Amino acid sequence: MKLKHTVFIILMLFQIQMIWAQRSISGTVRDSQGEGLIGATIHIEGTQIGTTAGVDGSFALEVPSEESVLVITYIGFDPKRVEVGDQTSFDIVLQENIELLSEVVVVGYGEVKKSDLTGSVGSVDPEQIQKLATVDVGRAIQGKVAGVQVTTNSGAPGSGASIRVRGVGSFSNSNPLYVVDGFLTDDISNISPNDVENIEILKDASATAIYGSRGANGVVIVTTKKGLSNGVQVEFNAYYGTQTAWRTIDLLDAEGYAKTYLDLKGGQLSGIESEDLRSWIQQTLSGNNEGTDWQEEVLQNAPIQSYDVSVRGGFKKLRYSIGGTYFNQEGIVVNSYGKRSQGNIQLEFNATDKLTLSGGIKYSLNENTVYNQGTYTSILGTAVRKDPVNPIIDPITGNWDRTNLTDIENPARLAHISQFRLQESERIQPTLGLSYEITKSLTFKSNVTWDKRDIIGNFLTPVYTTVESKNLDDNGVPIINPQETNTTEELQVQTNNLNVLQNSNTLTYDKTINSHSVNAVLGFEIYQSDASNITEQVFADSVGVADPYRERAFNLMSYFARVVYSYDSKYLLTATIRRDGSSKFPEENRWGTFPSFSAGWNVDREPFFPQTKIITGLKIRAGWGEVGNQEPIQPYAFYSVLSPGWQYAFDNNSPYQGYAPTFIPSENITWEVSRMTNFGLDFYFLDNRLSLTTEYYIKDTKDLLVDSRFVPAPVFAGAQAPTSNAGSMTNKGLEITLDFRQEIKSFTFNIGGNISFIDNEVTAIGAADNIQGAAYEPKTQIPATRTVVGGEFGAFYGLQSQGIFQTQEEIDAHSAQPRAMPGDVKWLDHNGDGEITVQDAVLLGSPIPDFTYGFYLNAGFKNFDFSASFMGSQGNEIANIMTYYYGGSDVVDNNLLKSRVDNAWTGPGTTNTTPRLTESVTQNDWFSDRYIEDGSFLRLRNIQLGYTLPDQMTNKVKLSSVRFYVSADNLLTFTDYSGFDPEVGLAFNGDPFGNGVDLGNYPQARTIIFGTNIKF
Repeated sequence: MKLKHTVFIILMLFQIQMIWAQRSISGTVRDSQGEGLIGATIHIEGTQIGTTAGVDGSFALEVPSEESVLVITYIGFDPKRVEVGDQTSFDIVLQENIELLSEVVVVGYGEVKKSDLTGSVGSVDPEQIQKLATVDVGRAIQGKVAGVQVTTNSGAPGSGASIRVRGVGSFSNSNPLYVVDGFLTDDISNISPNDVENIEILKDASATAIYGSRGANGVVIVTTKKGLSNGVQVEFNAYYGTQTAWRTIDLLDAEGYAKTYLDLKGGQLSGIESEDLRSWIQQTLSGNNEGTDWQEEVLQNAPIQSYDVSVRGGFKKLRYSIGGTYFNQEGIVVNSYGKRSQGNIQLEFNATDKLTLSGGIKYSLNENTVYNQGTYTSILGTAVRKDPVNPIIDPITGNWDRTNLTDIENPARLAHISQFRLQESERIQPTLGLSYEITKSLTFKSNVTWDKRDIIGNFLTPVYTTVESKNLDDNGVPIINPQETNTTEELQVQTNNLNVLQNSNTLTYDKTINSHSVNAVLGFEIYQSDASNITEQVFADSVGVADPYRERAFNLMSYFARVVYSYDSKYLLTATIRRDGSSKFPEENRWGTFPSFSAGWNVDREPFFPQTKIITGLKIRAGWGEVGNQEPIQPYAFYSVLSPGWQYAFDNNSPYQGYAPTFIPSENITWEVSRMTNFGLDFYFLDNRLSLTTEYYIKDTKDLLVDSRFVPAPVFAGAQAPTSNAGSMTNKGLEITLDFRQEIKSFTFNIGGNISFIDNEVTAIGAADNIQGAAYEPKTQIPATRTVVGGEFGAFYGLQSQGIFQTQEEIDAHSAQPRAMPGDVKWLDHNGDGEITVQDAVLLGSPIPDFTYGFYLNAGFKNFDFSASFMGSQGNEIANIMTYYYGGSDVVDNNLLKSRVDNAWTGPGTTNTTPRLTESVTQNDWFSDRYIEDGSFLRLRNIQLGYTLPDQMTNKVKLSSVRFYVSADNLLTFTDYSGFDPEVGLAFNGDPFGNGVDLGNYPQARTIIFGTNIKF
């Protein structure tokens, strides 16, 4: 019997059992004054069966059996459990809860009551992240938590996002640590949003210090759904939709391009030297060549679909959770796609009253095309630069065509080849664990997790031919263009393997005696990582190794302890210490100790606090701590590693192959350390329906690693300089979070938002004057960013324009540009040396926003629900490198923006902002403020409307609930930025100093989906 048939029969048996035992009950839910609670929720514990109370608080429900337990909840009231037994009518009274802070918050290696929390922890509602059309949990938390900036690096299927918790924390790796069910990892792509139970983000050192050297950039804790105590719950989620590009670039069409090209050549066809190019321009202007809209050719309306099923249940001593997801997304750039199949099984078994055994396995298989994001050879990069006169296919031979009007590859051919650039990632993650209750207050837990990842990239270059159909040889045959022709099939295979083994052991003491409450954790952990990669070059008749086998392994051993103390739930104290030993460091620097302390005061519990319904709660928090960072450091950095490929000559002057060190060993390398101070206020108003949290922090990071790229060694050293702990940086910020909930009869709504202000300053970079990054401007190689002491990390530097020269007299008066012509850009001679050079670059802006924000609205009326979430960034700049191409001065090199041509200088007084069009070599296109644009934006991240079928309908078919919805992602974007997408993250090569540099990035899509959620 096939597996799917077996699963189907098992599910049907569960359903038959439930239907056989069902019976009807009814009742009323009231408050202590006897008033009916409209909209109170009544559901059966361990299932998704439930209903809501009507206008007078009355309800009716079908229950599976006498053993069922009702759980009744209502905002502002304590939840209540009621056993059904043989009753059929219920009168249920809920008690008001003057403080709703008894909920549990997941923190490092345990849980604490929210009322006892003293650190900075942000929570994400899992229902909100499940509304987005993505399987990336990282993208789904965008805009949800103050102080957490999530930026999508690329809209290409399979790409990820950059998450920054309270700003940039390192000169290299600023990614947070992810903890999934206790396992420490740098990748959560194998977790489906539908499997998430809750997400907590630890932001300050008092919260992250329990993770020591792994928590310097914040910690994202993900807890997945577990099995149920009894019964079974089956849930099915599915959606299907379409994606479109929400913006294209307004460029010259074929006729406009041909006219501009001819104007640059003096307005006469005879001015065009090549007969081939003359023919193209003449045919286009005469209407015999329609040309090509390259953006239209490489962009498409792309389908997206997802199917997810989960089965959660339990009986007697066993609890189980089984889930699976299939996700298929075609990209808005043709021939790009991503597929994901993943599944998980989790089991918990109560072997005895004190011993619980657990185990599980997560499996994921991803396949996606790898999109080339280079400025010059990417699909979108060539599509906006290629002349629109060029047809896609040569009409005579049927091969790819090329005009040579612009020396740019055929974008359609690049799109065709991109389908052969494939990457497959397989990941398996088994886990074993046990929990033993030594006493009622003392529990021992141990977990072992193995994480195995195998990534194989197959990059095939097929045979293809490109012709110049207007260039014929003596026999009248089109001439082949060798630059866009490949005669030999080539395959490059990149194999990356990662094996991680982690064992965590904790002893937890949780005890309350009178007014004293203590929660203490003592732990020991080992972490082993072993990574390797190899690149093979496969040709039609041979195989060669292009890149030798590389292996990177390191071990980490840790001891940690934490005590959370509460007196009378008023005075709170948390102390944490962790000691990490890493094999990445030399023996004398191997161990680091990271302490933290925090305190809190629940002022509302004091007798003097006014007992009103307006202000119902107030907590004051403060904390200090240190955390280390080893992530930027590569293994073996303190060794002198030898590399092959060097030749030596001995007595007979014959060359011998040998080895030599490539860099000087970093013998004194040590931990990066972040010291953070945090102050917080938590307010609660209107019976806790309104909450306000404000936090201020100072984060000083010292001993930042500065590598040889930025502090070069002298030539006579014979190797690259060692990595040194030479940098330091400070982030200061203010975070505000607001949330309001209200129920009015059948109408419920929840509205809130967050805003985060941040001030970044680099305080040391070592011996260098500055650290340069993102050198992408082709003509002068002026770096787009510089990091200098006293400035912001990765700020933009370039020439400063001062208008357009209108006359020769103006040029003569500005001696720094003697070769300029009227219509050229006038540059600021910043250093006053009488000439314009790279040394005249000035500060032009920063990719770091003044503030980021997000806000949301959730509403429900009877069976309808509505939600909308927004996110935005304000005050950041973007270096639009594509402006060098389509905003340049010469259509002979690239196609141009219509606005660039329409507004170009044509004579004195015509414009003082846009230079002339010319084929001449000028300084007009040097990297400058003309590349820098305001990157601020406001985006409607998601909007959704749903309808849940009435219980009367679903009960007839024995379903718990059926919901249908329509949803849109990125429906509206408000921005002055002119590029494809204002949400620009790290550069394509991952350069940390290239944040906010747009190289023609793959934009995010506007997505419309239709979906359903079925529970039974």
